[in-house]
Amino acid sequence: MCPLNWGLGHASRMILVIQELLNQNIEVIIAADSTPLALLKEEFPTLKAIVLKDVEVKYSRKNQQILKIIGFLPQLAYRIYKENKDLIQIIVSENINIVISDNRYGLWNKQIYSVFVSHQLRLKMPRNFVFLEVFTQKLIQFLTRKFDEIWIPDFENETNFSGTLSHLKQYNKNKTHFVGILSKFLMSEFQTQKKQLFESERILAILSGPEPQRTILEELLLNQLNVHKLKATLVLGKEKDAVQIKHQNIEIVNFANRTKLFELISKAEIIVCRAGYSSIMDLAALQKTAILIATPGQTEQEYLADYLSRKKLFVKAQQASLNLKTSILELKKLDTTFEIINNNLLIEAIQRMLTRLQKNTKTN
Repeated sequence: MCPLNWGLGHASRMILVIQELLNQNIEVIIAADSTPLALLKEEFPTLKAIVLKDVEVKYSRKNQQILKIIGFLPQLAYRIYKENKDLIQIIVSENINIVISDNRYGLWNKQIYSVFVSHQLRLKMPRNFVFLEVFTQKLIQFLTRKFDEIWIPDFENETNFSGTLSHLKQYNKNKTHFVGILSKFLMSEFQTQKKQLFESERILAILSGPEPQRTILEELLLNQLNVHKLKATLVLGKEKDAVQIKHQNIEIVNFANRTKLFELISKAEIIVCRAGYSSIMDLAALQKTAILIATPGQTEQEYLADYLSRKKLFVKAQQASLNLKTSILELKKLDTTFEIINNNLLIEAIQRMLTRLQKNTKTN
């Protein structure tokens, strides 16, 4: 199980997949790097975990990220090449026969059955570079061509959360499968508790994503929360589980595991978070809406915030012009209903994968 190291979202949504694999009596090894590795080791302390080096992306302080990303491409290409070579050693040393990769393009090999997990089969580009979207779609098709399956964490029908990021006009239906939303909060231990009453006027801000934009939003929120004297909890998305109090109205939590985060979300009347796809899936699983603040220049998040606000499911706010009081009033007016159907798409995908693996083994 190999999640991307670009924030905690990719590792977070793999928690449900790992649990379902364990339910099927599959032996799981975690292969990750940095904070995602720490998160999954905490969630599954008895599983074997190995370091599989990844590149950590750094974002610009400016609103335009395209030049930063273009400059990052050579490093990304090398990472894909390197992790493909590293995988060969892991296959031999750990005797694995399945790799599930969340957005790590190099983790395929003809010796094993490989699954690529992503909600982005098309990359959104800035307005002046929209013409490149056709190219990026073709590039993703090229990079994923060696994977045996592609799992899309969403629904295929109109009740979907990723829009045109993953709902393409043409795709290989034999290879590409919608597996429903992937959220740790869809595990039974949370679904039986999710109707808890929230604590009135409690605001929860969940911070995530690459620096320096994570810190910029943290400082912006702290300032507005203090000015308006709002009661709030800030989850900073850092590794250490230390807690400190800043002023009497704000609680700071560096890191929250799934149990702590469930408790905080359940108690919160107002939720503020990045428009990251994994955060959106977590909230939908708990029937919660939120104020979505896209990371400036991160076109995927900007698209998701706009798409879901137009569907009247969430409220969109701009970081550069954030007015927390105005956004809270807008959120309270929103009448959101999530029609989430747990139709076992993930379980079906796992069973199909195992069946195909067995057929391939017999053929070989």
